[in-house]
Amino acid sequence: MTVREENLPGLVTAIQQTRPHAIFSYPSALALIASFAKATGQPCPHVQALCLGGEQTLDRQRSVVREVFGSDPYIRYGSNELHEVAGQCDVRGGLHIFAEDFIIEVVDEDGAPAPAGERGRLLITSLHNYGMPFIRYDSGDIGSLLPGACPCGRGLPLMGPLVGRTRDFIHTRSGARIAAMDINVADVLPSGTVQYQLSQENINSFVLLVVPRGPLSADTWDLVKSRLTELLRARLAENVSAELRLVDRIEMNLSGKRLAFISEVDTAAIQAQSDLP
Repeated sequence: MTVREENLPGLVTAIQQTRPHAIFSYPSALALIASFAKATGQPCPHVQALCLGGEQTLDRQRSVVREVFGSDPYIRYGSNELHEVAGQCDVRGGLHIFAEDFIIEVVDEDGAPAPAGERGRLLITSLHNYGMPFIRYDSGDIGSLLPGACPCGRGLPLMGPLVGRTRDFIHTRSGARIAAMDINVADVLPSGTVQYQLSQENINSFVLLVVPRGPLSADTWDLVKSRLTELLRARLAENVSAELRLVDRIEMNLSGKRLAFISEVDTAAIQAQSDLP
């Protein structure tokens, strides 16, 4: 079901009535439901298993979901093509790769294997797709393999819990690429923020869309803008500008996800410029 502001009351009621043992969801969607239930004082039943995937799970999303539904969510990783590839155990550390079904490699920009703990492109081989083989399938995701074993005792290989998309990079004038997941915009948001989305409009400017739970004072608005600008300049080491916009909602993409970051930068033009002698 599509999760929008107008159907949040019905979704909370459905959860209260059905009292599910498990919920599988995008983190942004379940966090939106949990935030609404919390803000309106509607108690929700304890849910034994909360499984979040399809997007990067932010700390603030995990926190409100845990508070409202009474259990710490499990992070999972998969894709529409390959379904479940890896997931957390009760330790809530790295994600166990389902090695009976998949081989995951992490490679750098040159296609060479990345050392354990370093992020790179994920290449996935499915061991049981006989009709349509997936061999070193480039999922478009970035992640890392973790060294060592999980304390739970399972012998499955581990991957890091932070997984993003190859398109989720901020580009700078100096030619650097910085993963958007490494810039925690949530740290500068006003309390009660329902949704947000950071957009890089061009190489020099950013726009932050904010859906607040209630009205924001001019002082709060100015403070958020100032803190956002300082954060971006500090992390990018560039003199960029930032603009804030109040919106009613963050639109979903075709997969039903609300992206925390989008880029309007012409990366092809940047690459062509860098290739000039």
